[in-house]
Amino acid sequence: MAGRDRQIENMIRFIHQEAYEKAEEIKAEAQEQYLIDRTSIFETEKAALEQEFERKRKQSDVNRKILRSNVINASRLALLQRRNKEVEKIFERARDGLKAFGSGPQYETLLTNLMLEALLKLSERTVQLNVRQCDVALAKKLLPRVLDQYRAKVGEDQTFDIKLDEKHFLAPAPNEVKAGEAFCCGGVVASAKKGKIMCSNTLDSRLEIAFGNLLPEIRVGLFGASKIRRAAY
Repeated sequence: MAGRDRQIENMIRFIHQEAYEKAEEIKAEAQEQYLIDRTSIFETEKAALEQEFERKRKQSDVNRKILRSNVINASRLALLQRRNKEVEKIFERARDGLKAFGSGPQYETLLTNLMLEALLKLSERTVQLNVRQCDVALAKKLLPRVLDQYRAKVGEDQTFDIKLDEKHFLAPAPNEVKAGEAFCCGGVVASAKKGKIMCSNTLDSRLEIAFGNLLPEIRVGLFGASKIRRAAY
């Protein structure tokens, strides 16, 4: 009887020992898996944080470049605007000097040449001429002379219908308008085929053409040669 009890106790202790060892084994495996999972999660989160940091860094670089570009562009635009104002001042001074050419004894010869040039430019048989209202009397006086010169250049045997429009006029002379109003320094506008073909041969138009052609030289004179243009040569 006593021997049987000891066997039972031995079995119970064995079972307890097995259970304890199994529990420790499970605990160790769980701890190991926990460490593995924690490391995996840490590495995953670390990688995600690094990616997010890199994304924000790149975005910061992009934003900084955009800001720098905007600042540079704004500075260039401001510079161009200041330079354009200086160029406009030169043009206005030139136009102020042009006002004197639209009157006086020399204007008769000038208007004759401008009318003739306009007719030769159009080279049409039927042409309408428009001048300032203050120039109508002078233009009527000059028209026969202009027609004689025109016929001599294109052929006297041809017939022409060159008329001066006495109802529609160019902008008034500078001394006839208030400050800020449009004016014309003189000259003529010739048109043919019901206005489909036109030649503006006013002093103002000639100045605009000449100023446009000389604009590169004017800019160099005012601001010096462009670095970009110099690099191109």
